[in-house]
Amino acid sequence: MRVLKHATLSQVIAHYADAVRQLQDAAAAAAPEDRAAAERKASDLKQASARLLESAPRAYAMTVRFESVDGHSCRIWEEREGDEKRLELCVAPAGSVPGGPDILEGMRVLSAFRQGGKWALGVDFGLSDWWPDIVHLGGVPLKIRVFKYDSLTREVTLTSIHPDNPGASLWDVPEGYKVEEGPQYSEW
Repeated sequence: MRVLKHATLSQVIAHYADAVRQLQDAAAAAAPEDRAAAERKASDLKQASARLLESAPRAYAMTVRFESVDGHSCRIWEEREGDEKRLELCVAPAGSVPGGPDILEGMRVLSAFRQGGKWALGVDFGLSDWWPDIVHLGGVPLKIRVFKYDSLTREVTLTSIHPDNPGASLWDVPEGYKVEEGPQYSEW
């Protein structure tokens, strides 16, 4: 078994493509009685690689459950990937939350930014895949619960909203902050 630690999906797919090519070359050079088995292994590996490129279908469904977060009533939506529940989102109407429409617009922009950043780095995984779909829920997610194997693994709650224009000083590097160069991308 080979483990590709810290590999991006693009790197894993390239690895599979190289392994398939090697198996196909081995099949072409193999004796006739061994060729069928090598071709079958190459075909199986190619199919496994193709499955990596398929995006899992995600479906959102409104439930009959309601909760309250910081005095705001919100309705629970479930996000499923196939048969597995991945998320529960407690969604409040955008108009009922101070700055709600601005929050949704910010989430849309950040989602596009993260997708573009992931594309530029060749990274095809991450948490932002579900963010673009939130706009279709008709409100602001005040609580997000993450599930894995039908068990709650994490919960994020929006606790306060302060509509304000952040000052430019938030981007200043603090005095005395030590900057170190990290490993090159190819070394990850």
